[in-house]
Amino acid sequence: MADISAFPTITNRVRVNGVNALTFKAAETIKAGMVVCIDNDGNVVAGDSNDGYMPIGVADTNAATNDEVTVNTAGTICYVANEDDTSAIGEGTVLKVADVNVGGAVVAQAGGADSDEYIIGLALTDIAANGWGKCLVNPAMSNTA
Repeated sequence: MADISAFPTITNRVRVNGVNALTFKAAETIKAGMVVCIDNDGNVVAGDSNDGYMPIGVADTNAATNDEVTVNTAGTICYVANEDDTSAIGEGTVLKVADVNVGGAVVAQAGGADSDEYIIGLALTDIAANGWGKCLVNPAMSNTA
């Protein structure tokens, strides 16, 4: 497995369907399709499981630092990016926030003791290596949060 070097540009409209969306201030540059988390100041940042922030949804729009960004929340179907540039993620796989240098991407949830940490949703299509696919957004709160 090798991490992607940059978050891909999702050329499809990010939100496929659903109306569950909230608006937040971006604490950093956000790209449409990034999984986002709320930081300690109530702003959103690109998801990275190393940060310790729980994911809340997927950015629907691009945003510069301090701009407002619309975030697709639970129940929405939207496109997300696979953090692995060599392995696909299968349809029906539980997705979690990736632990990578490129924030906002997803990986397959492998399970284990902290299997509910950083869950963002369920893959509704196969997600190609270094590509994107449909996700049913359904963030799970961590047992360590």
